[in-house]
Amino acid sequence: MKKMLALIPILLVATLALAAGPSKTSGKSDMAQLYLYAKDPVTWNIIPDGAWGKMSYSSNSFVFNGHGLTSGTDYSLIYYPDINVLTLNFECTSGCSGTYTHTMIIDTFDKSTGVFTGHGYYNADNSYTWTVTGTSKDTFTLVYMGSNAGYTVTCVSGACTGPGQAFTLGVVDTGSAVWSHPIDILGTGTANGGGNVNIAGDFNFKSLPWTIDLNSGSKIWLVKSSDIVPGKLSGWNPTEYLFEYKLI
Repeated sequence: MKKMLALIPILLVATLALAAGPSKTSGKSDMAQLYLYAKDPVTWNIIPDGAWGKMSYSSNSFVFNGHGLTSGTDYSLIYYPDINVLTLNFECTSGCSGTYTHTMIIDTFDKSTGVFTGHGYYNADNSYTWTVTGTSKDTFTLVYMGSNAGYTVTCVSGACTGPGQAFTLGVVDTGSAVWSHPIDILGTGTANGGGNVNIAGDFNFKSLPWTIDLNSGSKIWLVKSSDIVPGKLSGWNPTEYLFEYKLI
């Protein structure tokens, strides 16, 4: 019996990275845990014995510890919203006829105001370009900048109007990520000689997910800081990242 008991701690350590579960709260506490793992970027399966990390967080603060990382590398813990290129189908109900298909690309998001900006074009004729400002994928205003400059369409919860015209809006996710990709940085740190990194700080998790996130939950990743430009993830080295076990 003593030998079996002695083996239990060893087995727990050996299987920790794969046995650790999803984000969850502990009893009645405000604290929760999220595990991050190295994943195969083809299958998105967790890599056994790969790098991993654990984030303990409350509504407004967090502590993250990562292990098995590249020594001396600067890392950023980020929120990665799913923001894809969108197809907008404007079906005319008044003042015109037919369905007019556009492509919208979101460029920036201001988390303090909930407002995004972006650009797009009319699919049938790319000379009709426009800029867009809004708060969600079906509430926005677009203004033509190229051909027919100044033409404006305003949509509120999918009901859209233009000069003497009315439309219903259908939004289709193309599945193609906007790139460079808007993100929010929770914190940064440098891996020590043992490949471990500690990142801690304040962050309002109640602000997630953003209104333009196509998910109902939030992706938290650990990425190389060198792959980030202000407000965006611009590089892509997934074999050197840690990805969420589950959305929070």
